[in-house]
Formats: sequence, C-alpha cells, structure tokens
Amino acid sequence: VGLVEGCMSPDAFRQAVSQEGPKTLSTKLTKLGYINCDLAYHHPQRAVMLQGAVVDWRKRPLVGVQLWSVGRDYNGRCPDTSKEGGKFGQMIAQFDSEVDIEAHFQVPAVGDGQVSTYFEDHRAWRAAKGATRDLLGTLLGRYTKEESADSATWSRKKAVDGAGKPKDAPDVSISWCEERRRWQNTVGGKVYFVKEAPDDRGEPFGGPWRAVPSAF
Repeated sequence: VGLVEGCMSPDAFRQAVSQEGPKTLSTKLTKLGYINCDLAYHHPQRAVMLQGAVVDWRKRPLVGVQLWSVGRDYNGRCPDTSKEGGKFGQMIAQFDSEVDIEAHFQVPAVGDGQVSTYFEDHRAWRAAKGATRDLLGTLLGRYTKEESADSATWSRKKAVDGAGKPKDAPDVSISWCEERRRWQNTVGGKVYFVKEAPDDRGEPFGGPWRAVPSAF
C-alpha cells in the first residue's frame, strides 16, 4: 500500500493565504465540525500547516512514515509523510484546534507466523473506561500462529508470574469460523471483533475488522 502524501505544498499554502479575495466563512460557528484538504484551498485562514520531524526513541530520524493529523475537536484527518531527516511539512489542520499526530510504521512481513493488532482510530480507546478499557488492552498486541500446518488460529501468549508460569487468564485468539465465514477475535471464547470473508478466507491480516456491538 502506497503512502499518502500531503495535499498541498508549503509554498502553495502561503500563496493561498496571501492572495486577494474573500477568505472568511459566512457562519456563526467558531469551528467547522469536519476537515478535508479543501479547507487549505478555499478557507486558508481557517487552516494551519504543521511541520516537524519523526524520530525513534534514540532520536534517530525515521523516513517514509505515514502521518495523519486527527482532530480532537473536529472530525476528519489530513495526511503527510516523513521525508529526509524524518521531516514533514505539508500537514493541514484546523486553526486553533487540538490534534493528535498519528504515525503509522510499515514493517515488512517475513511470514504469517505472527500478526499484530492495533486501532487505526484511537478515539474509541481514549474514551473507553474501566473494564472495557482493560478488555481492549487484552485484545491489542502480537499473536503467534499455532504450530500445526493447517492451523487457522493465532493466539496471544499469556503473561508469566515470577516463577515463569503462565498467569491464570482467559485465552485470547484470532481464528477462522467456517460456519459464519469470518475471522473472529475472541477472549475466553467470546467474540469481540470480526472480519467477514464470504468468498475467500484469505488471511486475517488487514481490514476491515468491525466490533460486535452486543459484546461490549
């Protein structure tokens, strides 16, 4: 899957802001409830262009990372990618807003022995509380494929105690359900997330996965 570049160059953004003509919105709203890249072209005074750099924990620049500005107080997101020196400079966001910058790292797969799960939209994770948040934390992480050659099950390893023995915890797995023609992410046998595959079973990698509303 290719990276999604920023929709507007810094020079083009500066020209849009400085050009003559109306640039205000005819509305009583102080903030738009959504965003897309058109904002920078049609209402540049309502937009800002974020710049920065992506580094790892050793402060080494990371190149080719997919980035998204995700509004906390409006819906929508805008893309950019890190380039030489880990720098990015074409990320649009709404003016006077709170945003999260998501960084999506691509790690080449060397086989199907492991699969990792994560949330593309972290708002549900931030909003979850108590037992629901604990449950979501249990589902996230790395799963290892069962050793049998025809296995269609990936399981999470249980945490161990001080003696090196697995702790008493429910089994967490991703497995194929032939009857329903779908991949299922389960905790203790209860299904929480599913990926439909009515035509070709394929593999559980990628999306779209959806939550089972009745499970929460």
